[in-house]
Amino acid sequence: PIGEYRGEIITTDELQSRRKNIDPNAAFYTAALGDGLFIDAQSKGAYARFANHSCQPNCELQKWTLGNEIKLLLVTTQYVPALTELTYNYNAGGGVTDITQ
Repeated sequence: PIGEYRGEIITTDELQSRRKNIDPNAAFYTAALGDGLFIDAQSKGAYARFANHSCQPNCELQKWTLGNEIKLLLVTTQYVPALTELTYNYNAGGGVTDITQ
């Protein structure tokens, strides 16, 4: 793994509320955990939130269960040379590879 997509775990209702109250020009960092839960990385996030979107990504988000905690990890899907931009498909329709199944 490259890094963890960290942040505050929030519900769908809280996500919708925050989207209504955010500056439309501000960056908004969220990722779906499933079961109506999301990670809001806006103020408590780690560097994995800065990976950009690509339709031909070199990484993906994977859901891992470590002990009793669910984590989203940014993982390379191919060899990535030094100084290469890290990208993943944001897949706005949802979908995170769940390796716990």
